[in-house]
Amino acid sequence: MRSISSLHIDLLPYSPTPTTLVSPAFQSSAELARGKSTDSTRSNEGSSNIARSASRGRAAGPRKERRHQIPGLRNTPYLKVYILRCDDNESYKSTQRKLLREWVSTHATVDGADNHDAHEWLILHVVLPGTPAAQQPRSSSSASNVTGTSRWMKGSQTLLDKIRSDFNGSSAKVDRVAQIRIAPSHPDLQTLSPPVASTAAATTPESPAEVDNAWLDLVAKLKTQILASFDARVTQYEEDVRERDSQRGLPGWNFCTFFVLKEGLARAFESVGLVEDALVLYDELGFGLEAIVREQAKGEVIGGSFIGWTKEGLSWIEEARKCLKARKTGGGEAVDEIEEGHPIASDKKPYRELILSNEISVFDFRCYLFARQATLLLRLGKRSGDGSQESASPEEGDDLARLAEICNRGVEFITTVARVLRADLTAPHQDSLQGSEKKHQDEDTSPEELSAIIDNLVASWTYAVCTQVLQQTMSPAIPVGLEEGSDKGFLPQRSSSLSLRTPTFAQAMKAGITGLEEITAARAELIVLARTVLEGISARRGWVGREGWFSVDGSGGMEEVELDGDENTVGDGKKPVVVWVPEGVRTKELKTAVEGDSGEGFYTRFEELSVKAMRYYGLARRYKSAERIESDLAALKLCVLHHVPSCHLSPVY
Repeated sequence: MRSISSLHIDLLPYSPTPTTLVSPAFQSSAELARGKSTDSTRSNEGSSNIARSASRGRAAGPRKERRHQIPGLRNTPYLKVYILRCDDNESYKSTQRKLLREWVSTHATVDGADNHDAHEWLILHVVLPGTPAAQQPRSSSSASNVTGTSRWMKGSQTLLDKIRSDFNGSSAKVDRVAQIRIAPSHPDLQTLSPPVASTAAATTPESPAEVDNAWLDLVAKLKTQILASFDARVTQYEEDVRERDSQRGLPGWNFCTFFVLKEGLARAFESVGLVEDALVLYDELGFGLEAIVREQAKGEVIGGSFIGWTKEGLSWIEEARKCLKARKTGGGEAVDEIEEGHPIASDKKPYRELILSNEISVFDFRCYLFARQATLLLRLGKRSGDGSQESASPEEGDDLARLAEICNRGVEFITTVARVLRADLTAPHQDSLQGSEKKHQDEDTSPEELSAIIDNLVASWTYAVCTQVLQQTMSPAIPVGLEEGSDKGFLPQRSSSLSLRTPTFAQAMKAGITGLEEITAARAELIVLARTVLEGISARRGWVGREGWFSVDGSGGMEEVELDGDENTVGDGKKPVVVWVPEGVRTKELKTAVEGDSGEGFYTRFEELSVKAMRYYGLARRYKSAERIESDLAALKLCVLHHVPSCHLSPVY
């Protein structure tokens, strides 16, 4: 078994079922008050939770739970715990032993020959103060330590010994019984039914070491049994994955079904803290998706099919068309909706249901894969999904190499999937419009305007993903001045008794922070990519020339020459028509930057991104890249000086 540092267990309260759905043995409220069972299952969303209540509003009696036919979608318990309140030997003989045996036969038996739902079970005996059970020692072997005030007779069998002999058996290798004793000073004793008085009768005294050993024994049993069932399931999953993978060339093999099965194994690894193992499986699934898409692009029908376009893309285009029509006709103020939140998140859509039903597009599939990979990398980098620090102790710091890997993967993902999004938006989406409605829509929007809308949508998505990755990979180890555009963190500071929240540039270079150069270089690439998106929009507005900053006024343009014709023959002089429409810009920062006709918002935002990228490149020792950004800033200031005198920019660094 691989090394697992810790297990986080989430227990949900037991919810009793209607009496019509359970057997008569579970109908007595008095019996339920003294003997309750709770089931524990692992979390379904990839957090490190291992156990939770299996009831979840469903019947916990003999009625069988319906299971999904694909193991990757099952959510069954890893460990089932029966919490037993039994105050004396007589109640155990008369009622509680019968209830325990019925529960073991009903809940603790694994159905089927496979190990997809392998689980363990445990009986936890809770001893309350003032009860006859509290006056007994834990076992007969410890009776010699009992003081003279105890009424316990040496040589008799304790209640814990009876439970163990009844349910562990003589040949059992696993101890499935644990006992916890509640101290008389516990504040919640009055909330029990019936309540336990704080002035309860004297109990068998235990030393602090014995109390600690009891809790350590319980935790060890929980961890051991959870990992045992986990190991059995993983072995079964790995066999299933190998079998399905070997059937890849057979007719009827479906990649989506295979994905759900293999992702179930990845989520199992993630749930117990084996994040790197889970990341490897998601990377393998990503390579498999790439292979399927390439094969389908060649016309080969293998691995199932994906839908031709993303449904949200159709709604984006139609919304932009309505806004464009309203602006042309003056019929009200129709404004594009501004995207709020992160565009890439594994819970943004019901991705797993779409994958299982084969109703997912390639764009959505890639977005879901990257969201899962980024979540795992953020966890390895000791950060949560929203970018906040996950580690309990700030001194541990972030794994900057992992955060840099997210940025590098993000650049590759954005540049690749942006083309997929453009193909989705330019696909024959108008097939969804029928008859006169389609003709009316075509008359409202020209092909050039539709192309401009698609350009704006792709640019907005690209810019939003760049911003999201930059936010999630920000670390306290990075000097503050890089983000604020100031010298804070770069200049020496006087020594004082105050602790520095972020290291200065000199401190960072002297301490040799591992991964600092990698993370700053990777973040600089993302900033430059976002700046490229902004520059592309401004080029369509005429604020930046297509040949660069020095051709903004349109002078000095080049003409196409026919190489096979006469030397005086030039091209027909026709240039592609570039149409600008503001519709389709769905990011707040981009919309602010392109507002108005002066371009001041664009120039200011372009300068901010350039200065930030230049500083990041400098800290990463990428001096040539920093000089290239500096030359862009110089060209920007020359352009602004000649064309926008009213725009004030800061001096070039």
